[in-house]
Amino acid sequence: MWEAILYSLGGYAVLLACLGFLAKSIINHYLSKDIEKYKEQLKVNSELAQKELENSLKLIAIEHEIRFKSLHEKRAEVIAELYGRLSDAVNYTRSFLSLFEVDGDKSKPEKYEDAMRKFFDFGSYFEKHRIYFSQHHCDLIDAFFEKLRNPCIEFMNYLDVSPHDPDMVRQKGEVWVQAWRSVRDNIPPAQKALEDEFRKILGVKVDVIQA
Repeated sequence: MWEAILYSLGGYAVLLACLGFLAKSIINHYLSKDIEKYKEQLKVNSELAQKELENSLKLIAIEHEIRFKSLHEKRAEVIAELYGRLSDAVNYTRSFLSLFEVDGDKSKPEKYEDAMRKFFDFGSYFEKHRIYFSQHHCDLIDAFFEKLRNPCIEFMNYLDVSPHDPDMVRQKGEVWVQAWRSVRDNIPPAQKALEDEFRKILGVKVDVIQA
């Protein structure tokens, strides 16, 4: 009897073991399929995410290029206008300080007013557009402006000198010549340096002359 019971139990055990193995195999099979499906989905999602990132980076690059181009065009416009006003200020300054006077020409006070008006036009425009220049370029422009304006102001103080005061007439002549020489000697190299800096901003090649 005991042998029959043990034999019966052993059969059930084997059957249970077989069923367990079969169930485990079935579960592993479906799990494997789910894992492969999950891996494939992850791959698809990763590829989609990469494409979306690439598209986003391209859009950002395009937007940056458009903004840079727009800024460069605006800077070119500002530089052209600023340099035009600067050239006018230089020409009117030279006319005011010129040692040679022609009959029928404007008087020195009138020429001084013209030069000051050009200084104001130049300075006012520059102050409104300083943001388009680096601090280095702003310093160069400010220094140039001072070199151009100061001699005019110094000479202007002697315009009303009485012709009957020999000492003041002499001082006027000395200041006049000094102001003219200052503009003649200092402005051309300063203007050339400023022109080169403007060309660099615009991307224009600056020729280097080797001695």
